[in-house]
Amino acid sequence: DLGGEARPSGLRGLAYGLASVLCMVVGLTIAKGPLEHSPSMQSTFVRMVAGAVGVFAGGLLTGSVGGWITPLKEKSFLARFLLAVSVVTFGGFWLSMHAIKHLDVAIANTLNSTEPIFVLPLAYYVLHEKLSTRAVAGALIAVAGVALILLPSNPPL
Repeated sequence: DLGGEARPSGLRGLAYGLASVLCMVVGLTIAKGPLEHSPSMQSTFVRMVAGAVGVFAGGLLTGSVGGWITPLKEKSFLARFLLAVSVVTFGGFWLSMHAIKHLDVAIANTLNSTEPIFVLPLAYYVLHEKLSTRAVAGALIAVAGVALILLPSNPPL
């Protein structure tokens, strides 16, 4: 039972997933040009500020900002939240921008899309979730795909 909520639709999730991929590809493609002329740290800051403004504007339009702020009043949660934002979000965005700056966009996007592979061990060890054979097989196939992409196209004989 989902507590009175509508059952999730696989098609709706797929549509949101595809829209997410499309937005990421457009964002990475747009970011490549300016990254040629600016430091990746500065670009990361601009991207995070723009994202925060966009999310806040969306929250204002939907009237949900109050619900977001309430948990931040708890000091221990706020400390963990700021640590996560500082290390994970900022570090991840900075490394992503750095990859985009120094690699082809297609390769950088492929590498950025491997984050689910890193979630599996964390989910297992930290959250004690059981991993399905399908998830592990998918992660291994993804690692093999990334390895193939990173191999030189004309290896020495």
